[in-house]
Amino acid sequence: MPAGFPFHYIASGHGSHYLSEGPYEFRQEIRASAYGETQTAIFSFMDPATSLRTRGCDKYVWRISLPTFEPNQHPDSRVVMAEVQVDVSVMHSQYGLQYLRSDPRIICKALATSLEHGLKISIAIADYKLAAALTSPGMKCLPLAGDIIYIGTNTDCQQQILNILDGKGYWAKFSACS
Repeated sequence: MPAGFPFHYIASGHGSHYLSEGPYEFRQEIRASAYGETQTAIFSFMDPATSLRTRGCDKYVWRISLPTFEPNQHPDSRVVMAEVQVDVSVMHSQYGLQYLRSDPRIICKALATSLEHGLKISIAIADYKLAAALTSPGMKCLPLAGDIIYIGTNTDCQQQILNILDGKGYWAKFSACS
């Protein structure tokens, strides 16, 4: 992981470094089998401006990708194995400023959950419309407007609430992935 994760440090040109929210990518060798075979995983980050230009959404996006070995694919083709999207409003909230920006474990755990369960993870601030769309009958805990919610989306575009934190991120009200 780069120093400063979930962001990274870059040289200022004056002998010092500063924390950058600009896009980055780094590669890491991972063991792909019990036989000791390795693959190069690509960890990437896109800032809201880059994701808006390339994907049409203004979110902070972290991904883990692996190269594809399909013979008919371009050699640089990648398969996204894990993805976490954080809404801009969350990053500028008290939770984002106090926790997401300074504790690398939060994005790492979200990436691990994405990888383990095959879900795209979105972190957003609940509003009445979003809360109504994601709640189902029988849910024991409902998100309130202003709560921080972790949403998992599967390959069939079905969504479920994975975690609900109070609006400041101080305590969990609900967790589906404890």
